[in-house]
Amino acid sequence: MNIVSYIHPIRTYLPCTGAGRFMNNTVLGLASQDSINLELLFASQWLQADGHLPSNCPLRTLAKRNFPMPENATERTWKLLSRPKMDSYIPRDTDWLFAPMETYIPVTKCSVAITIFDIQAFEPDLPWSHTWRHRLFRLKWGQWVRRALKQYPLVFTISHFSKRRMIELLGADPRKVVVVGVGVEPAYFDAAALDPARLTRPVERPYTLVIGGLRQKKGADYVLAVADALQKQKSPLQIVVAGDSEAGYIQAAAVHPNITLLGLVEDNDLPRILRELRRCSFCLTTKGSVFRPSRPWPPASRSSSPTGPLCPKSWVTPELLLNRPTPPRWLIF
Repeated sequence: MNIVSYIHPIRTYLPCTGAGRFMNNTVLGLASQDSINLELLFASQWLQADGHLPSNCPLRTLAKRNFPMPENATERTWKLLSRPKMDSYIPRDTDWLFAPMETYIPVTKCSVAITIFDIQAFEPDLPWSHTWRHRLFRLKWGQWVRRALKQYPLVFTISHFSKRRMIELLGADPRKVVVVGVGVEPAYFDAAALDPARLTRPVERPYTLVIGGLRQKKGADYVLAVADALQKQKSPLQIVVAGDSEAGYIQAAAVHPNITLLGLVEDNDLPRILRELRRCSFCLTTKGSVFRPSRPWPPASRSSSPTGPLCPKSWVTPELLLNRPTPPRWLIF
């Protein structure tokens, strides 16, 4: 099978977000298959002087094709006008054009499959759904998402919730939307064997962890409220935040001595940080994807025992709370 994979290279540079990890792992996984011939497609603006992507891009060594137009302007015209057609940049024998991210690409010579992580742009009851910024966001996405769902034979997403919302809010054909679980990489399980006494901790005191940065849509206001409550109780528990944070929340965190912002964390460091946390903290505010491990949880990890596969000192999975008779709308645990 011949696959051309269209990417935004900058999203794949390490360290990267969860979406970047999905892009890297998916494309590398496809390229590793003997039955698949894969080439990248991206704007030539990302090429370095040596003709390759930067050294911190895991996809650097893969075969590639480029187009000369600037990425942002070209994608805007793809989404708005379905122009320019990209068939001339794709080999004649291509079976699939695959994008491991959200985009619309006008192509006629082969089948197209894209990835849409979530459709929070169309959610009607989020705290920010009626702000002018979100309305503009919804307008921009509305110009192309419905068209993609109608035209493309395959749309990948990472949770059954997102698939259901595509069907409910946008009328997507359930036969076209395929859920691909992101799983957990071996390094997170291997962390169980690490000697805690030899690990470098992000803070000296016991800590909980928020992954994804302080961002409104990821529950930053609730994290700040928890920090305030911990201070009032004179709790020694610290809140460590991994990931990029929005500017306003960076300022707000600065006045909380019990919040530490790490920014984007290197891939090799996150398992170590998870290994030593006191509580595993998640904030789900957009009712998005549920954490689904790539291998079954050991029975011990379904309780608050200290023996979960990622080995924090206490662990509970979102499914346990969501399966209660009355699931909470907001989760911080």
